[in-house]
Amino acid sequence: MTLLHPRPGQDLQFLADLLDQIPNAVIATDPHGKIIYWNGFADRLLGWHAAEVEGKDVRDLIFGRAERERHSHALKRMREEGTWQGETVVSRAGGESFPAILTLNLLKDQSGRPSVVLGTVTDLSEIRELEARLRQSRKMEAIGTLAAGAAHDFNNLLAAILGSVALLREQLAGAGARAEALGSIQSIEQTARRGKELAARLLRIARSEPARSEPVDVPALMDEAVRLVRARFPTGIDVRTAIGEGLPTLNADRGALLEALMHLVQNACEAMPGGGTITLKAEAASSIPPDRIEPASGSGQPFVVLTVTDGGTGMTPEVLEHAFEPFFTTRNPARQSGLGLSLVYAIARSHGGAVRLWSDHSGTRAAIYLPVGEPARDRSGGEESETRPVEDRLARYRGSEVILIIDDEAVVREVAGRILRKFGYKVLSAAGGREGLDLIESEGPVDMVLLDMVMPEMDGREVFRRLEIVHPEIPVLITSGYSVEGWVESLLRKGAAGFVKKPYEIAEFVRAVRDALDSSRQ
Repeated sequence: MTLLHPRPGQDLQFLADLLDQIPNAVIATDPHGKIIYWNGFADRLLGWHAAEVEGKDVRDLIFGRAERERHSHALKRMREEGTWQGETVVSRAGGESFPAILTLNLLKDQSGRPSVVLGTVTDLSEIRELEARLRQSRKMEAIGTLAAGAAHDFNNLLAAILGSVALLREQLAGAGARAEALGSIQSIEQTARRGKELAARLLRIARSEPARSEPVDVPALMDEAVRLVRARFPTGIDVRTAIGEGLPTLNADRGALLEALMHLVQNACEAMPGGGTITLKAEAASSIPPDRIEPASGSGQPFVVLTVTDGGTGMTPEVLEHAFEPFFTTRNPARQSGLGLSLVYAIARSHGGAVRLWSDHSGTRAAIYLPVGEPARDRSGGEESETRPVEDRLARYRGSEVILIIDDEAVVREVAGRILRKFGYKVLSAAGGREGLDLIESEGPVDMVLLDMVMPEMDGREVFRRLEIVHPEIPVLITSGYSVEGWVESLLRKGAAGFVKKPYEIAEFVRAVRDALDSSRQ
């Protein structure tokens, strides 16, 4: 141990004990690479004991063939400069390799000749794992932002389509139009509603769509998921369900969970073209296990876990790494959108939960972890389904007040204005925040503002802030193609009169307008 240059009276064993406590593998070799020292941490990190490695060539022990050339280059640089540091790949006793930082220092004897090469190995596995989680998280965030923007624009178009179709249907019904014309309008409306559902899926990916909360009968949910996809099951597939003991009551968005389970069951079926068994299980858990993207969480918190297990071909590690990315699919893109697992991921996250995947050559297990919480108040309301004209069915929402629409989409302003005029309101419209504020000053006071959240130059938050200052008496009804995370809740707390989501249903829209106007008078 003369390489450590102990001071007089210092015990070499004491210094060796100190080196054993360093959280890095410390290895010393002679100038030819033969091991002369191996600390305790090297035992634990690399899997060999000091007695096993003494006198052996370190290059044969911890470097694979691909890394030996790089190590030779590192030794050359160390001899020239006295030290070298860089990233490499190191092998353990069992053959497993891991990324590491290797530091080499050349020590010389009293005559100046090289005597010892002192090396340290620092394991980078955990750091690389965290970096991979961060990259995946940022990738999902970026894709979510893209999906949210696309859904916002899509919902603006759908607002115009659905609103126009609803008005046209009422007009044709009143004029005694032929049944074929009404049937065509119904077909257009159904297609637009399918577009609305697609936008909702994109919003789930973006995590901009808040989950509703209602008591969910989990066994009934599982049975319905099986029933809805059974028509597509290949022959020879057996589906079983199991309910664990002590399952807590789950409050969640039943429709979203049904969609998630259907995707998982359908994936399981397609993974077993030759037949097999799929098991759906619901059970209680107290935490979410870690995966390569997220650490463990929620220890001690009650969860309901919905698991779908198949005996199919499984996923390769490369496929598993990308499984939650939107539009990633290993199947025929003409038949598959690639949204399935990304939707499952987004649905779980919208509930404050998570989804985990385990897969190998013997099959795949997918688990949705859902926290157990109190049910939220359901604000949705339905209108009676009647054949009477919409103005008669919804007469209680009529009015004569002046409403200013501030929205950068011309088609949305037009359709919203037509609906409001049909119910007796007077309408002003502005293509942006500055124009809207100027209109209030030039045209006189208005009774309510219908304010879009996402606009160029001046967004809805800034318009609301200015209205609070100069016209706090005017109620503001917020609208958007998606629930902008945090914005809507913040403005409602600050006094906004309500929120109505695009695309509008006529009943929902005029009810929200009437409620906002009436609440301002209370």
